[in-house]
Amino acid sequence: VEGLAEDNTTFSILMVCVYIPCQGVARRNALDRLCNFLHRERDRGRFSEIVVMGDWNGVPGQSHRHLHARQVATNEEFLGFTRATRFARAPARRGRCIDYFVSLNNAIVEKQRVLRDVDLSDHYPVVASLAVKHITAAPDKLIYDRLKLQLIGKTAVEILSDRRWLTCRSDDVSERAKQLRLLVEEI
Repeated sequence: VEGLAEDNTTFSILMVCVYIPCQGVARRNALDRLCNFLHRERDRGRFSEIVVMGDWNGVPGQSHRHLHARQVATNEEFLGFTRATRFARAPARRGRCIDYFVSLNNAIVEKQRVLRDVDLSDHYPVVASLAVKHITAAPDKLIYDRLKLQLIGKTAVEILSDRRWLTCRSDDVSERAKQLRLLVEEI
């Protein structure tokens, strides 16, 4: 999701929807994959904020312990969210808070609300409001003209798969454009 802040700074938020299995090896593997993904995306620095939401199949404290053990730092405001999000026909399975939002960088999940009047599954939908304390500008994106790349066919694959694209980084847009032109001509 991309947005425009009050000071006309663009920012981008990566929204990740998860399903974490209930227990055992499948749960640990899913959390490990999620944490690896979150570390990779944070290191790339492409997003101002990362928000993870969905069916955690565990209460907020349990999920926080797992994320913390895997060195994923989160804003801890979600720990206070305890409303029941699970609806089941069997009374023993009702009432657990297993669906919630977790933010990683500088956003605070200000409000989470459970929509109890919506019956779509055995979980109630959860709506959240985010408040961002400090907005980091979204990085510039490389944009490829797909029509031109289709015209040059096989060469396009070589151009896009070249690892040197990763080295074309500069705060000066004209300098970056010059580096990219030189790289394309060289390839």
